[in-house]
Amino acid sequence: MSPSSDQNRPGQRVRAPHLGTAFIASSLIFGLIAALVILGPITRYGRSFQAEVQTDNAMRGARALEVALGRAIEREWDSLVAVAGNADPGDPESIRGYANAVLRAGGRIAWAGFADRGGTIRAGAQGTREGEDVGTRRWFREGLNGGSVGSVYLSPERRPGSDSDDEALVNLSTPVTNAVGQSVGVFVYSLRMPWVDTYLKMAAEELELDAFILDREGKVIAERRAEGAPELAPEAIRSFQLNRPHTEVLSGADDRDEVYAIIPNMTATQMPPMNWSVVVRLPALAPGSAARSLSIAVLSSLIALFALLAVFVLIFNRHFLTPISRLADISDDVADGHEIYPEEFGSSHESTRLSHALSRIQAKLQ
Repeated sequence: MSPSSDQNRPGQRVRAPHLGTAFIASSLIFGLIAALVILGPITRYGRSFQAEVQTDNAMRGARALEVALGRAIEREWDSLVAVAGNADPGDPESIRGYANAVLRAGGRIAWAGFADRGGTIRAGAQGTREGEDVGTRRWFREGLNGGSVGSVYLSPERRPGSDSDDEALVNLSTPVTNAVGQSVGVFVYSLRMPWVDTYLKMAAEELELDAFILDREGKVIAERRAEGAPELAPEAIRSFQLNRPHTEVLSGADDRDEVYAIIPNMTATQMPPMNWSVVVRLPALAPGSAARSLSIAVLSSLIALFALLAVFVLIFNRHFLTPISRLADISDDVADGHEIYPEEFGSSHESTRLSHALSRIQAKLQ
């Protein structure tokens, strides 16, 4: 007898998996494949989402600092314009009174004074610098022609209220006009940069950001860094020269990526350009931390889904497949000639038909 006919002998058990086992195994395999298909794109999306959120947060932080700092400095500018509008160029004593009042108003101004059209200071706060020729100074020339915000410089002498001899200052200057609108001199405020630095620190700490203010040459003139944070990356200093708001991801300490938002030429609506740039740096985050958190959350959901799937598979197997398996056993008994009354199953259309068929076969054999 050939092997093929031997394999097909009546009564020989077929070595094939049980229907329930096959169903459970295929469900598990399908579930695992589905989990892998879902986790891959979600992980990639998590990484891109993390980068997008970081860059958006950095740019929003930079915009917020630009507005906050711009408005704070603009208040000093509005004060300067108001004083210049009320000053009487022919009454140095009155102008000196205005300048003294400015110094007492919060300590943000280190010095204030008035220079006539010839470039000579006619009135200064507390009488200082009166008679000094400032005709060649940039703040005087630009102030006479409409107003300006100068460059940061170190004071050559200690100003009232200062703790050092070399305090950093920036001059705000605006023209003083006569009744017919002609410029007859310049009023100037020397704004304390330590106050700007303190204001920046307060605002940046509220936003939990590292922040830097750069002058027109790219020099850091004010900054706020978290404890232990590194200095501003040279790449960020170079990139502010692109002259447009943008974000960059640069490699920072420990080769971790840091997100920078750069706004060149921060603006204020009612004053001349400051030519300052705002640079914001988000604290370095572990690569893919958001993606991992998202993957863990999704994995937890998948585990819960697998648990529900397992319960469903067990219920389905017990209710639908177990009767089919039981009827298969009964069929074997009938084929072997045992007198057995087939059980009636109604869990499915197929099991009902198979039960009735076996009952009719058993009846005919008897």
